[in-house]
Amino acid sequence: MAKSGKSSATSATRKKHAKKAAAAYPQEEQTLPPPKDKKLTKQQRAQKKKEPRVKVYIPPVKPAPVQPDPLETTGLAHRLPPELLIVLRSFNKKAQVTKIRALEELQSAWIDKCKKEGEDGTLVYVLIDMLPVWLHHVSALFVHPSRRVRLLAAGVHLSFVQISPVRDQILSHLRDSVSVSQIESILGTWCLAAHDIDKSVAGIALKSWIDVFTFASGQRDQLLLDEAYLPSLVAFIQRAILDPNGVYLYLNPPQPAAPVATGKKGTTRKEEAADTIRSKADELEESETDRKARLRIGGLGAIRRIVETLQPALSDETLELFRNPALWSSLYDAEQCPFVAVESFGYSQPNVRKSAWALILSLLSAPKSKLEPLLPLLSVAILRSAWVDSDTTVHAVMWQPLLKFLKEFPDAWELERAHDYSKDEGEDESDSESSERGVEAEKSATEPSTTKQSAAYQEFLRFLELGCSGSPLQGYPTVLASSPTTRPLEALFTSFWQVLSSRALSSLRRAATSAAFLSSLLECVVFLVKRVRNAVAAQSDQNDQVSPTSSATALLGPGSVEELMGNLVREQIEKVWRHLVQDDLKVEHRAAARVVARTLVDLRELEMGLFSAVWEMLSTRLRDATKSHPRLFSVFSKVFHDKFKHVHELKEAVSTVMSTALRISVQDCNNSLNTLATSQETLTETDVSAITGIPFLIDMLEQFREGLYEDPDFAELIDALHLQHATLLLRTSPALLLSYLTHRKSPHHCSSVWHALLAGIARQSDLDAAALSVYVRPLLDAVQRGVLPEYLKPREREIDSMVQGLVERALAGDGGDAWGAVAMQVLQSPDHFLSADGYITLLQTISSAFSRRVDWALQSDEAPLAGLEPSLELITVLSRSPPRELPSFRFDVVLCDVFVLAYLLPACYDTQQSHPVFASARTIWEDLYKSSPSETQAEIRQHINTKLGVIFPEDVLEMVWKRPSGITFDLLRDIFPSAREIEQALCHLSPDPIHPSLAVVTPLIPPSSAFVSTSSESVSRNANETDFDKRGFSSYARIVSALLHVFIEDRQVAKQNLWALRHFLALELYAQDFISVPGAWGRVFAAEAIHARLEMMVAKVEQIATYVLTSSTSEGWREAALAAVMGSGSQPSSSSSSQVATSGPLSAFLVDTIQRARDSDRSRETRILRNVLQHVFYDVDEEEADRWLVLARKIEGFAPETSMAIVYSVTSFAPEPTRLDRYRNELAASLLGVPPAKANTEGLLTLRKLCACAPNSDSDVVFLPQPRAVNITKSCQQWIASDEDVDDEVVSAITAVFYHLAPILQDMSGAHWELMFDVIENNLEMCHLVTDPSVEVQKMAYHFLTLAAKKRTEYLVIEAGVDAEGAANMDLSEDLLGLLQRNVAIEDAHSESSNVFGYLLAWMLLFDLFHGSSLKVRSSYIEQLRNLNVVVAYFIPTILTLLRLDQGPHKAFKLDIWAVDEFHIEYYQAGTKFGLPVLAAHLYYRALLTVPSLIHTYTSQCFSPVIIRTELAHVKSPESTSNLVDENFTVKVANSVNEVVASYSVDEHQLEIKLKIPVDWPLHKIEIKDLKRVGVDENRWRAWILAIQQIIWSHNGRIIDGLGLFKKNVTLHFEGQVECAICYS
Repeated sequence: MAKSGKSSATSATRKKHAKKAAAAYPQEEQTLPPPKDKKLTKQQRAQKKKEPRVKVYIPPVKPAPVQPDPLETTGLAHRLPPELLIVLRSFNKKAQVTKIRALEELQSAWIDKCKKEGEDGTLVYVLIDMLPVWLHHVSALFVHPSRRVRLLAAGVHLSFVQISPVRDQILSHLRDSVSVSQIESILGTWCLAAHDIDKSVAGIALKSWIDVFTFASGQRDQLLLDEAYLPSLVAFIQRAILDPNGVYLYLNPPQPAAPVATGKKGTTRKEEAADTIRSKADELEESETDRKARLRIGGLGAIRRIVETLQPALSDETLELFRNPALWSSLYDAEQCPFVAVESFGYSQPNVRKSAWALILSLLSAPKSKLEPLLPLLSVAILRSAWVDSDTTVHAVMWQPLLKFLKEFPDAWELERAHDYSKDEGEDESDSESSERGVEAEKSATEPSTTKQSAAYQEFLRFLELGCSGSPLQGYPTVLASSPTTRPLEALFTSFWQVLSSRALSSLRRAATSAAFLSSLLECVVFLVKRVRNAVAAQSDQNDQVSPTSSATALLGPGSVEELMGNLVREQIEKVWRHLVQDDLKVEHRAAARVVARTLVDLRELEMGLFSAVWEMLSTRLRDATKSHPRLFSVFSKVFHDKFKHVHELKEAVSTVMSTALRISVQDCNNSLNTLATSQETLTETDVSAITGIPFLIDMLEQFREGLYEDPDFAELIDALHLQHATLLLRTSPALLLSYLTHRKSPHHCSSVWHALLAGIARQSDLDAAALSVYVRPLLDAVQRGVLPEYLKPREREIDSMVQGLVERALAGDGGDAWGAVAMQVLQSPDHFLSADGYITLLQTISSAFSRRVDWALQSDEAPLAGLEPSLELITVLSRSPPRELPSFRFDVVLCDVFVLAYLLPACYDTQQSHPVFASARTIWEDLYKSSPSETQAEIRQHINTKLGVIFPEDVLEMVWKRPSGITFDLLRDIFPSAREIEQALCHLSPDPIHPSLAVVTPLIPPSSAFVSTSSESVSRNANETDFDKRGFSSYARIVSALLHVFIEDRQVAKQNLWALRHFLALELYAQDFISVPGAWGRVFAAEAIHARLEMMVAKVEQIATYVLTSSTSEGWREAALAAVMGSGSQPSSSSSSQVATSGPLSAFLVDTIQRARDSDRSRETRILRNVLQHVFYDVDEEEADRWLVLARKIEGFAPETSMAIVYSVTSFAPEPTRLDRYRNELAASLLGVPPAKANTEGLLTLRKLCACAPNSDSDVVFLPQPRAVNITKSCQQWIASDEDVDDEVVSAITAVFYHLAPILQDMSGAHWELMFDVIENNLEMCHLVTDPSVEVQKMAYHFLTLAAKKRTEYLVIEAGVDAEGAANMDLSEDLLGLLQRNVAIEDAHSESSNVFGYLLAWMLLFDLFHGSSLKVRSSYIEQLRNLNVVVAYFIPTILTLLRLDQGPHKAFKLDIWAVDEFHIEYYQAGTKFGLPVLAAHLYYRALLTVPSLIHTYTSQCFSPVIIRTELAHVKSPESTSNLVDENFTVKVANSVNEVVASYSVDEHQLEIKLKIPVDWPLHKIEIKDLKRVGVDENRWRAWILAIQQIIWSHNGRIIDGLGLFKKNVTLHFEGQVECAICYS
């Protein structure tokens, strides 16, 4: 239905539209308008107004019927491709998604392909054929609610236009084929789309519009919008603006209603209802209000383009649109428009209002003659709409057209006031009557009325009260041009000031908005005063019919014009000052002063009297503000002084006020300071606040600076004030003092005050840090900011001693950071405070303190890094603030230490690498190194090299690898000692093994008698303890381990420096020896090195050695080295040397290694040779191995240890040469010729050689033939049987040889086995070897002793079997029993692991003796252990401690992941946390298997009685039985037999159970027996007994817990029975 109320169009417009509609749609029945009535007289019209208003219903124009689709009417459906036909039919669908898909398909599948084919392709003709269908649908698509549909439609249409044949066809179709109504729709919607609210849609559509249409004479390929097309376009646009819903329905007519299918009961089918709901949802992408706004925006934009294009030639028909008041309701933001009785088009639509204002701006560019008929309507619409709109975005568009309109038509205010708003509520009149009203309005505008109020002006005043409705920054500058000039000024200025009380200016930009308010206010004052003066002058020139003061009276009120103007100006400026003082007007003082100054200048230009009236008031207010608001006075004075300097009268007026105020303030200040100086020493805040004049002087000096001293009287007064009270001013008002020193451009006066200040500071040296900081901080801050002049210098040593004390206290850390803060500020600008000598002294103090702190931090981990901060901060200050005139600080003095702190110490302090002192040092280094001389880099390298004695080399390497800024290092040259120095360090170390027991591990270890242990070495043991670092590394170990890190990172360096490989191998030997015997003392590693992960270092050495010795690409380098050392004599020949030189560095290294071993024949060199040959022999053949064996035989006479090392290497790592077997036989044969007297010398050496050439037990090589093996046993038997003393070392060597001979002789009987058994027996007596400090020796000894134990057990089993008289001795070894009865400190298990490990190995040997033994032998062993109580007294406490069972269940060692039934001794590693506990658990397992009776006896004798007694006492305790025993349930305890009986009575019958505790409980479980069972079936009874067993056995429950469960089961059972208990029996 149409909206009730009158139509928004005029009668003439409706008639014209009706005629067009009748012509366009002749098939429809048109309702003719009623005949026009005769014109009414004025009396009739007045009488008609008095009658009640009757609303006339105007029916809306019927929507056009559904136009037939050209697809059906023209036969195109039969000519177009089926795929395209589907797309085109989709445009008839209502669903938005369907339309979108159709447009996308049309664009991509047809138009884009056509563009690719070109204009000569076949698709062009297809598109031309389908154009009627497209033009049929394009109008509806252009105004579709969906932005996506409009965008795609505009894109498709542009694509059509860009294809020339299609474009030509479109033009031809528009010119010749379409109807008037269709061309109106196409042109109208096209133009609306070109001005769509969406920028993307508008941009695309406008591009196609400009390309097709023109308003001027154009080419044939453009359509000229002349009188044939333009009226239709304007008419459509008018309809779109005035009745957008009608246009939309016209373009989208509703489909004919189809009969509704109903069900049996008349209900609509659900499927059709769902389709209806879905189609509505698809269409309603926007609300109806938004759709109307969108169409109106497009229409306003379209008509604006027409106006801009046709400005000079605007037709009357086009201008007719603008006569409609409903159109201009687009400007109004409220719902009800005051100047037309319709709902405002701009209501809740800011975009519509912005478009309307843009239309106003374009319309104002038309000739005035065209606009004069529109002025009454435009004046009302514009002025009634502008001041009530609260949208700031609309304001941004509104100001320009508003101001332009008021400038072009200043009578608009009077036209608006003369407008009769009551007529807007009546019926529409004819066009002639509207014209008459316009003429009458123009006449009334020329006759001002004093009785009628202007609604627009009232809205304008409200606009001012609200701070320009939220746009003060843009609105206030327009007030002057917008305000009417014929209204009373009182109301205007009242509205101006009302904004402060309404808080309308309270926003984030309050200062800017307040400044705009103030500027607008005072501009209006000046402007209106000027207007009044001009009006008075103009009226004075006219005749006497009008009083000269009539205009002024209308504006100002009755009275004298001059007096009224003066009062007005004075009142407004006084209000400004009052609100500034009260801080209601939030304007920055300087901005306010500028506005007031500009106003004063304007008033002076108007009339001097106006200025005098204002200045008299303002000067009084200024003088009053010197004490209450000094800042305001100073700012206004400064601005006035600057603005009035070219106007003599104004300048003199300001100078008079200033000089008077300054003189009075200086005198007041001087009097106050004199009073304080004579009254007391200690000042309080009250005393300081009592000093008058200081704030005013500070503000004046800040504003005028040196310009204030141009007054000689003031300069003389202020100089005397500061010179007399300099120290007191520093304490009370440092701001005034600093302002004086800064702005008084007089070196004489300022220097005098400065010396007075320094003298006063020197007298305050007894103050504490806080007080002194407060005292001098203002001066120091000012110096640091650079505000003081450079000529302020101290006299000789004025405060040098005081500053020296400050620095010393700061370095010592006394008083926290207070002293340091003061000292740093002094050093930041030393020129003002220190003399040259004092400055140099301070530099020396700071640099020496810093160097001492850095050295301490390098040498001790306990040095606090925080102690470096004071000196480092001072050095930072010195580096960043060098003095201008004093000597510069030579930073190279401390630069080395700064580098160490920046890059070396962070590596040393791993846990504190993020300490801020390191970052500060790095910053200083980066700043200073750039300006340091080139010699500094060499000094730093040398300095770092000297630190290697106290710094870990790895830390130095970490620093170098991080590449510190500004410096580079050659590691080997700059960081490490030279190769010669490292070689000398190795020569000073002992070449012997760390302990003789290592001979058990390798045959290359000579007997201890061959060790070169000097007395000086033992003496220096204590003296050299300080050579080790905190890790336990000596200086040699540190250097070589650091080299190892370097070579691991860069292996090419390792290949280029083969000399270092010898040191790596030497360090590996020392590390391996220390790992094997950690308790032994050496000169390479201390005891702390056991935790230094030496195993990883050994692995890295192996990596480097393998890489270097196996990566050579040269052929024959080994042969060259072998040939060189095979030369005659002890030195190689020259030819051999040249051959080695040409064979590469590896050959030379091998020759050097062999020569060193041959020349010294010491253990270290031979073992190094053995490690080298291990890698060298990686690919030798049998022939080359034979040559190496020849070399060993050649040097055997004078270098037997070296020869042995070569033989051992060939045997272990090279193929078996034939010569080696012959060599073994020779050695075996030579033993027969060794007499017992030489057994300890020649015999021992031969045995060691045999061990060295013995093959691996797993190889197929036969060591010796059986006869040779028998001969060896015979020779050994002769030595042992002789009267000569055979050393233990010989016996040990014999055992080692027998280890290799046993497999050879195992199937051969004879006397040699008796010798072997004797040796084994002797080895069992030597079981103390398992307590050797070396873990490797312990494991090797255990291996041998295990074999001996096995043979001994076999021997005792045989003896026990044949011993009928019981005379055989089957006791355990005394040595073994002695080891088992040792007390081991388990708490030292980690530090003395070898001691504990050896003790546990002794128990392993004991249990090995039980393996394979007979009952008789086993019984003898157990009886002996029981008698000695070894298991109870020693074994079990040790095991419990190692498993941490004595520390509670939570700390006990967890054995869940370990298989305790096996333990392989050869894989044990010292230092692990699990090795010893797992071994202890394995021993306990073996004890339970081997001697369970002893474990059982221990528990039953020591613990069972106590546990049983405690449990029975718990059963008898009242606390336990209080909830258990009652009249039915009783518990009896028999302590003598360890039994508990529980009885439950049921009707004189009892159920009883008995719990029997075994004597060895908890090794055996408590036995539960049933004594009496009554009324319970057997299965249930058995379940109860089983439940008690589970509680006590499996869940660690106590007896009371089991009895409680029993009582609960019995009670619940009988409570559920109804038969009596007699029946149960």
